[in-house]
Amino acid sequence: MSVHRLNWVTGIGISSSSFNLGRNQISAKGIQFLANALETNKTLSALYVGRNSVGIGGAQHLANLLNHNSKLVKLDLQSNEISDGIQYLADALQNNITLKTLNLARNNIGDKGAYNLANALEYNNTLTHLHLALNLIADEGAQALATLLETNRVR
Repeated sequence: MSVHRLNWVTGIGISSSSFNLGRNQISAKGIQFLANALETNKTLSALYVGRNSVGIGGAQHLANLLNHNSKLVKLDLQSNEISDGIQYLADALQNNITLKTLNLARNNIGDKGAYNLANALEYNNTLTHLHLALNLIADEGAQALATLLETNRVR
């Protein structure tokens, strides 16, 4: 989906409860348009943008969305080359009180990202499902996540 078309779609408003834009060619710029449009949306509860190319910049825009949108319950970001952009999402998750499911599979997240995510989720009591399959998490990241599991409801 082109950025122009994405801007047109979000410009008319989204009134459904879920929106699936998976497996397109959306970059950080397209995610910026989408995130800006959804900041005040009161109906969308699930956003699927997996298998695009949002990258680190897109992760920053999505973190901004998580800081402002109070309805989003499920966010699928699998296969989006987020890598170090996980820090932006982790920071947003510290204060987010609505998101329950977050799919971050296949995003080249390493030990540092897992550590940052685990630290952020110490303050989050809402997220119950976190998908981190097929990343680059090794022993140190696994240890940080294991410590999180001892005190948090994330599965």
